[in-house]
Amino acid sequence: MKITIVVENVLCTEFSVAPHDQPMPIQHTIDRVNVLHSEGHSITLVSSFPDQSLLEKYLEEWGVNYHQLLVDYPDSDMTVASDNIEISKFLQAKNSKKLIVVIGDSWSSGVGTVDPGDLHTNEIVAAEQKNSWPSCMLRYLPETDIINLSIAGAANTTACQNIYKRFCYNDDIGKRNRAVNFEDYDDVVVVFMMTAPERVSYISDRDLHVINGHTSESPDDRDDELISKTYLSTRISDAELVMDRTLYSLLHMQDYCKANGFKFLFGSAFYNYSALFDQASDIYKHIDWNGYIHNRTSYSNFKDYILSYPNGKDRIQECVHPDKLGYDIMAEEIAAIIKTKFITWSYYN
Repeated sequence: MKITIVVENVLCTEFSVAPHDQPMPIQHTIDRVNVLHSEGHSITLVSSFPDQSLLEKYLEEWGVNYHQLLVDYPDSDMTVASDNIEISKFLQAKNSKKLIVVIGDSWSSGVGTVDPGDLHTNEIVAAEQKNSWPSCMLRYLPETDIINLSIAGAANTTACQNIYKRFCYNDDIGKRNRAVNFEDYDDVVVVFMMTAPERVSYISDRDLHVINGHTSESPDDRDDELISKTYLSTRISDAELVMDRTLYSLLHMQDYCKANGFKFLFGSAFYNYSALFDQASDIYKHIDWNGYIHNRTSYSNFKDYILSYPNGKDRIQECVHPDKLGYDIMAEEIAAIIKTKFITWSYYN
């Protein structure tokens, strides 16, 4: 993001007409500028001070990191001055502690990056998580904590259910995971990476079960088999109702985030949702689409984004999952989106 900052009364006290009266730095705003500079944003300083070389000396003494110093205002995404509304947003997030919680399916859990070999299932899952795009984001958002709750095979409804199970349910898992104290964080962003809308799954007390059109993954379990047969006997094939399952998930996640003061971003891993939006019911109108990643991108899902890269086809494997480099491409893009949308990590739009 391009940010223009007025020097006077933002980075330092007002300049005096007295020749030897040096302005005083305002350290907390300087610290905020340096954080934004380190995160890769373009910082332009603007000042009417007549002696630019002397001002540059002051800025160096104060330890201000910036890209250019100008007299006239350039085009920018944000202009910060002492008398405009942006100053409060600009200062609000100084020294904030950030957390990102990711929910999704195999595209967010790193599937496809590990050769199973003789590894046990738990070892495979742990190794894949280390290669997933949420883990790769730590390279681009080093000051951020990331919790990845994605489950391979999860439907959109189940991905949302998992965040409730981890943080809300009054069971052993919920109690253990409530050791994550959200009050320790100034800002929390939930990123929901959606899968195909027709997928159906559920979480029992023991495991994830995916209904593939014939049975669940636990055909010998009577309860699971009964649930599967009940679903299949009333299976939804109508496109509007298929889409509604995902819309309800989005609506629930949106409300959960608002209730807890979290920010919410959502996008598609590999499915083109734009083809289904015209078939959606009125639930569509209740979704806050400001958080939809693909409103602002030329691609409709992250598979297409990876394929748009030079040699992008080499990054998608036969299992239709990215390789390690493919997940890193996703991580860099999503980190950039988060930095741009939540530039001050204050409430957006």
